[in-house]
Amino acid sequence: MNNNAKNYLDKQLQTSELSVGDTLSKTIEIWKKDIPMFVLFGFVFMVISGTGSMIPLVGAVAVSLLVTPALYLGSYYFSHKVKHNQEREFGDFFKAFNEAGNIIITNLLLSLLYIALLIPCALLFFIIHGSDIYDLFLNAGTIEEIANPNFIAMMITLMIIAIVYAFSTIFFMYSIHFLGFFKLEPVDAIKYSFRYAKKHFLVLIAISISLAFLAMLGFFLFIIGIILTFPLALIGSYVSFSEMTDFDNFSEDGSSENISDMLVEL
Repeated sequence: MNNNAKNYLDKQLQTSELSVGDTLSKTIEIWKKDIPMFVLFGFVFMVISGTGSMIPLVGAVAVSLLVTPALYLGSYYFSHKVKHNQEREFGDFFKAFNEAGNIIITNLLLSLLYIALLIPCALLFFIIHGSDIYDLFLNAGTIEEIANPNFIAMMITLMIIAIVYAFSTIFFMYSIHFLGFFKLEPVDAIKYSFRYAKKHFLVLIAISISLAFLAMLGFFLFIIGIILTFPLALIGSYVSFSEMTDFDNFSEDGSSENISDMLVEL
């Protein structure tokens, strides 16, 4: 499947389209089709990731490298079945754990990439404000520190760097999608995520901000609201990926029969 998938993706990239409006409307449509299951998943996700993170040493590592991305991918599989009105069960959210090895490798590689992105950001910060850090440290927690123009400038610089860094991660956020749906190897999954995200970068920023806003609405309703709206971000991630790659028209063997018609066991 790997070569067929790459040939398909190379061709699809030339005509790939993505719309903010279509992505948001299809996201909400999928969410409304099975709100109870998505809400239950949101609750279980919070319990599993929260509990796992509290395990000393290995907990946080396991959650970041496997548990969270596997649950994300499982939610994409479930969203795909909801979209096509396929039979589904709550266990579908956990099927991505069958691909644990590739998920861990992919996230290890992504972690190295993110560290590589942080290095020039840190260097830039120290180049700009390195001479001010010692003085500000001496006045830490004082009124003088807060009123110091250098402190204000440092905070602005940090904010700008954080925004640039966050936007740069958009290039790689579909790596798990390509790994799971197109069964690509980890390195190829990261490469195609970069290529597709690069083409739709500005649209993806708009979609990410819109989905984050929808998810943030849940904070006004506290825990129940977060559980209710959190899945919207995951569904939107699946929808934008499906729209970019036109996944519904991809076939494993290059035939005219597409994935959705075959009702593949994701």
